[in-house]
Amino acid sequence: MTRNPAARYLALLILLAGLWSAPGAAAQRNVVVTMPEVTLEVGETITVEGTINCNEFECTSFDFALQFDPTIIRVDEVDPVPNFPPAMLILPPPANTIDNDAGLIRVAAISTNNAIDFESDVLVRITLTGLVAGVTTLNITGLQVIDANASPLFVRGVNGRVTVADTAATPPTETPTQAPTSAPTPIDDPLGLPGSPVTSNDAWTPRFESFDGIQMALVPVGCFMMGSDDGDSDEQPVAEICFDEPFWIDRYEVSNGQFDTLGGFATADGDVTERQHPRDTVTWFEALDFCELRGGRLPTEAEWEYAARGPDSLVFPWGDAFDPERVVFFENTDRESMAVGSRPAGASWVGALDLSGNVTEWTSTTYDQGRYPYPYVADDGREEVNMDPRSARGGSWNSRDAFSLRAAFRGDWIEPDFPFGFYGFRCARDWDG
Repeated sequence: MTRNPAARYLALLILLAGLWSAPGAAAQRNVVVTMPEVTLEVGETITVEGTINCNEFECTSFDFALQFDPTIIRVDEVDPVPNFPPAMLILPPPANTIDNDAGLIRVAAISTNNAIDFESDVLVRITLTGLVAGVTTLNITGLQVIDANASPLFVRGVNGRVTVADTAATPPTETPTQAPTSAPTPIDDPLGLPGSPVTSNDAWTPRFESFDGIQMALVPVGCFMMGSDDGDSDEQPVAEICFDEPFWIDRYEVSNGQFDTLGGFATADGDVTERQHPRDTVTWFEALDFCELRGGRLPTEAEWEYAARGPDSLVFPWGDAFDPERVVFFENTDRESMAVGSRPAGASWVGALDLSGNVTEWTSTTYDQGRYPYPYVADDGREEVNMDPRSARGGSWNSRDAFSLRAAFRGDWIEPDFPFGFYGFRCARDWDG
């Protein structure tokens, strides 16, 4: 079948016209656009590359914007689709512009050749200059990719990060400086480290470290019984899950203040915007991007449940009996979340708070009882990044009963591109020894 390039061009212009009013439009397929993470010095000019992976789908046209901090970097040049200039029509302004005053780049191109197919290649080259020491994200916004039929493909944008260092301002010194917050303090006690598992909750003393100003709790080596014989069928069969390496998990749910300060991006505004409240109304992909921006990831279902229950396999983070004073839920709120950590008596055995209630928390794990039933197996495909529904844990302020606030409860799951008003998240991080 012959396709009309003029019709596709018109379709792209229509997409561009509506792009900025609805950047979070429903997506249909899995295309990934990734911006780089780079470091340069003040006054240095470098060229970086953003890439696209269409995962075997035909990506004939695209448009998006990048937001950055214009006080930290200056964008000097943008070169869309550098490897395919004969087959792409680079659209004129305002579709392709650099606005260093606003900290905004807009990029769009349309294929003039039906055969163009970006499997995995350079999408855009950006030349930028470091102005002052600091860190800025390259936030992808309004991303749309269409195929040869002018149909939108599902798209996921992975934000980039630019660090500008002023080496002249920090000369080397013979006196050791205080360790940065991104490096954990060495642990003298081997309990909980590889080869020395924790066998009961009471045997563990919570340990905390700050990474980029966010406090994380160490979850030690050990085993627990994942699932519940007293729960729903998707919590069964109960099986022992063991961790040979410790890991870190956020002590608190990610707050609005943390999300904004560290450059998180979400297409939807939060339902509750106070800085100390959890950042809600984020998609799974947006939560994942924020964790990766911090050098972390979302916790798996098994990690999340172990952090909540411990070797004792408790029903709730604090014990086996429900206590409404230890949790933010429907009966003791004004139908919205509360500040993170507002129920200190509800802390789990590792010192993490709000693992029951407040906002439901995304995990990295696919929820599909047909393909990935219990027991949990980490390497059977359920941890792959795709459009499968994702498990979310812990219940929320919208939970009506104790049953849905249990640490083993799996009744909350949703499509990963849907931002739900009482869904939030916390991040995990590998232990680096």
